[in-house]
Amino acid sequence: MSVRALLLLPLLVACTGDVVEAPAVAPPPPPPPVDPGLPDGPPQPAPPARPPQIRSATFDPPAPTAQQEVRIKVDAIDPDSEFVELEYVWQINGRPNPALRRDRLKAGDLRKGDEVSVEITARDLDGNESKMTPPTFKVANAPPEFTSDPRLVSQIDGTKLEARDPDQELLTYTVSGGPAGLTVDGRTGVLRYIGSKDEPGGHYAIVVKVDDGDGGTAEWRLEADISPGSAAAKAAKAKAKAEPAPAPRY
Repeated sequence: MSVRALLLLPLLVACTGDVVEAPAVAPPPPPPPVDPGLPDGPPQPAPPARPPQIRSATFDPPAPTAQQEVRIKVDAIDPDSEFVELEYVWQINGRPNPALRRDRLKAGDLRKGDEVSVEITARDLDGNESKMTPPTFKVANAPPEFTSDPRLVSQIDGTKLEARDPDQELLTYTVSGGPAGLTVDGRTGVLRYIGSKDEPGGHYAIVVKVDDGDGGTAEWRLEADISPGSAAAKAAKAKAKAEPAPAPRY
């Protein structure tokens, strides 16, 4: 066999044998997307948390008496949309009262004339806080009130009127609108009536007023019909007798 024949033999074997496929090659991965908004350089730190803000604080009612509950209404927000916790420290006549830490004072916690303020602290979840102290208010005078019922009065003379003052002030009584001879004891509230023979009689709207001396008043009203006195009744009869009789009607 010639040398040429030997060179052709491997070629023939390769052509007549099984077909051998080349191994598949995976394509290279695509490059990562580029964010056009990403700034150059290292990442910037987050801005610091901002403290909460107290926008307003008002008392309700604005001028309470010692017998009323008073509440502080607070409008507070957090610029970072976090929860805001509110704390209160009430001050009465310039002295903080650590026992009073709610958003309200109960009736009876104060006395007439007390000067009241409250320090408000607003705190967020990061511990940032802000404070506000609204203007001080003064506890107002509470007016007196009658406890006697005019419907239970059977006679005027000797009736004792009862009134109370929430601030325990000394009360003074006065009477008006009644017949001559009707008086009231300014300290005890006892009504006295001494009829007069000259009393013309008629319907009276009696008003008894009680005053606490600090601008607080209350009124007690009684409707009464008073008979004429003896002299007035005699004069009325004589006048009626002296008047000519009315002309007859046909």
